[in-house]
Amino acid sequence: MLVLIFSGQYVLSAQEDDGRRIILDTARYVVKYELAFVPDSVKGKPIIKYETNLEVGERISRCNIKNSDISELNYLKWSNWDREPQFRFPNYEPGIDNVYIGYPRKDKMTVTMNLECAGGLKYEENVPKLDWVLSDETRTVGGHQCRKAECDFRGRSYEVWYAPDIPISLGPWKLGGLPCLILEASDSTKQFVFSFKGIESVADTVVPISMLTRNYRKMSRKKCSSYRARMFRTPATFYNALGVVPSTMRIIAPKGGYPYNPIEKEED
Repeated sequence: MLVLIFSGQYVLSAQEDDGRRIILDTARYVVKYELAFVPDSVKGKPIIKYETNLEVGERISRCNIKNSDISELNYLKWSNWDREPQFRFPNYEPGIDNVYIGYPRKDKMTVTMNLECAGGLKYEENVPKLDWVLSDETRTVGGHQCRKAECDFRGRSYEVWYAPDIPISLGPWKLGGLPCLILEASDSTKQFVFSFKGIESVADTVVPISMLTRNYRKMSRKKCSSYRARMFRTPATFYNALGVVPSTMRIIAPKGGYPYNPIEKEED
């Protein structure tokens, strides 16, 4: 049933987007996680939860928040495919974006993000080589006997549990590089916690790993991060500079802007 529902979403969105996708690969497995995210690192609340999918293909994988494609397509239709930007305030969101590992080449990853009226951004970088410290400690996750590993990555310290019986060297978001699939991951502050919800073999169902063909602005990861940070921290200045605020509207934001707690806290 889960596979049928998941596949149905893809069929529907593919019909609705009028050929606005490129198919990069076809998924063999879909791994489902729940992401519990704290958008306000000062108050430590609320905790917002998302369903996150990791689509594993022969050559390429994609990790994203469930239904993010549908949300992006809906905005693009509303804005005449970016030609007529429509103003929206930012929602709390964790900056997970669409992470394509193995694209455009095996050693590369591509990340796309939808900032609605601020446009679509894209960057490429090398697949990160994480310096994992392996432990003999074990625990059971989702019926799988797992081992613990730890690493530091871009300003956060992570503890993960990986399953030796699932030989897929991936995990949620950009976490990977272990011999086997990461089932659970959390940073040391518990502001980002990925919990395993299941894995489905979709070999008998066509689940495309796709990318929207909108006119993404390509820039460095550092510039993308700075762009998004300004959207939250100085929203009035940011949106007025874009020229997307209706003349009848005035942005009144809290002092210091909106809470912004990116998963990547520092550059390499």
